[in-house]
Amino acid sequence: MNNQKKAFRQMWKAFLFFAVIQYSSPVMAQTVTYSEDVYAALLSRMAEKGTKSDQNAAFLESTQYWPDLWEKYHNSDTWTKMMNNATLFTRSTTEYDGSSGKTYALVTIADRVAWLAFPGVSTDANLESGVRGGFITWPWNGNTDPSKDVHSFFYQEWLNLRAHGLETWFQDHNSAFDKLIVTGHSKGGVLSQYFMADYAPLLSDKIVHFVAFGSPNAGSEAFIQEWVNRPNLKRVKFYTTQGQYVKAFGNKVTVDDMITYKELTVNAAFYYSNADILHEITVYPRGLSRAADQYVTDCSSKLQRQYLQVAEGQYNLTKLPVWEAYAKRIHDDSYYLSGLESAYSKGDLDPVSPTDLVLPSIRLAAAQTTAKCIDNAAGGLSNGNNILIWTCGDYNLNQGWFLRNNKIRLASHTDKCLDLSGGNTNNGTNIQLWDCQDGNDNQFWVYDGLTRNIRSKVNSGKCLDLVNANTTDGTNIQIWDCKDINAQRWNMVGATTVTSVSNKKHIVPVLAPNFAVHSHTGAEWGSNIQLWTKDNTNTAEQWYFDGLAVKMRDHQELCIDLSSSNTSNGNNIQLWGCNGTNAQKWIYDGMTKAIHSVINPAKCMQIEYNTDGVYGKRSNVNIYDCNGSAAQQFLIQE
Repeated sequence: MNNQKKAFRQMWKAFLFFAVIQYSSPVMAQTVTYSEDVYAALLSRMAEKGTKSDQNAAFLESTQYWPDLWEKYHNSDTWTKMMNNATLFTRSTTEYDGSSGKTYALVTIADRVAWLAFPGVSTDANLESGVRGGFITWPWNGNTDPSKDVHSFFYQEWLNLRAHGLETWFQDHNSAFDKLIVTGHSKGGVLSQYFMADYAPLLSDKIVHFVAFGSPNAGSEAFIQEWVNRPNLKRVKFYTTQGQYVKAFGNKVTVDDMITYKELTVNAAFYYSNADILHEITVYPRGLSRAADQYVTDCSSKLQRQYLQVAEGQYNLTKLPVWEAYAKRIHDDSYYLSGLESAYSKGDLDPVSPTDLVLPSIRLAAAQTTAKCIDNAAGGLSNGNNILIWTCGDYNLNQGWFLRNNKIRLASHTDKCLDLSGGNTNNGTNIQLWDCQDGNDNQFWVYDGLTRNIRSKVNSGKCLDLVNANTTDGTNIQIWDCKDINAQRWNMVGATTVTSVSNKKHIVPVLAPNFAVHSHTGAEWGSNIQLWTKDNTNTAEQWYFDGLAVKMRDHQELCIDLSSSNTSNGNNIQLWGCNGTNAQKWIYDGMTKAIHSVINPAKCMQIEYNTDGVYGKRSNVNIYDCNGSAAQQFLIQE
């Protein structure tokens, strides 16, 4: 009998154990996600108020939602760690009307998760700057396609924050987190999108979540479409509103698109009539000055948009000119937080499905009836597992790869890397999977943005190659002498590539897009390589890419040269007679936009501050350890 009771108790315990596992796991997962989003919202508000301390209650304002959320979360261990580790970056800005302003970025780490928060529009002058600041072609895109444009004012804010704190912070803390949550409200959502577009590819072995509040629209449809293709966006979510205020808006404009009169066309004045009808209005997404139908917020299934219900009539629209205050108020964070709270408590949030995972593949560039990808054979994870070509498949874990810090990592197991077997560069040596190892040159690869070759650091003249150019599934990937052939041309997601290499080119630094790499004294041996104002008629800044040599366009006997072949940090770069040595061989990295020296591909060209303390005219170009900084990023332009 005792044995029966004991067996019964053991069965009952087992039942309870599995019941707890079954029913508690979804709740725990939801709670964690909720906390992440709420922490993001709180940080977004702190960034808007320019504070990094939860002792400063100014960021809470006088809304009922902030104190409620504050009480629920600010005593948690995670929040305490976040506050202890918080860093606030502050930069001065000049508004459109000439007044002075400030912008911020707040970044912190807790439990191997990092948060980055950007501020929203802070003043009417700041809003005016966004509306009237105009547009520029997206510099990071690497082409002159005018359809890929971004806001000049907000984009400069992002570059200012990146170059003066954020870049260094991420370099210093890269190993301290596995997951990054990027957030912002309104303009902060725009700055967040710029971070994702320009910087997130350098974090390709991290899980990156994007959580924006309001309806941020960062640029043209062409920009947004390219933005959503970033390889490591695991979850993308906007919190916004839905609801048709028919009483106020006869044409059923949704409230998340309703903005102040300053963003409307001149002939479509925003007014509230006795008939309670809004006539012939053209609505502009926040921060833009173009028609709404030229922009997108929901970009395919890769971007979730979570609609939050708010009761009609919550705000009073019965008299003029309350619409302007109303327009500003509905865009406040608290409006979305109320819906966020409700959505979680009701369990109405959309799940993050496996199809939201975007896996970057390495595809054979040559036109194929069926696309072919580099594949980890049968998903094996043992050291030495074979690497081959296979028909590309959606969400195929064997074909997802990240190239970061010059290692090509398996997306589903980022501790596994593409490896040159034995470091042997003899033609025909096999490419395999192996444990990622720091400092292992066998695993150091550079994606050549000019030729689309993937070059080995062990020997930069050796490239990933498809055996016999045979595209049959199962054909091996090997190492071979680099050639301009289809079997060695690969497409990588997010890469910057160059067409018509033989045309004259400018080498333009990302940090100083109005300047170009220039030979100081023209076509003279020993002439210093530096920056000068970009000028399409100046032959001293026109270059010709001949294999790995960078020659002066009109004097192709002269090459960009690393002085004395010395790769010590700070060594100068000059113009010299072409001699075919490695001192004159360079690889343009399509993933990081860096220009690597063939003598040591871990060394890159870098621009320095000029005598005025800025990046611009007479900024010197020298060699330095490759570090992914913006000072080492260049665009190759016609």
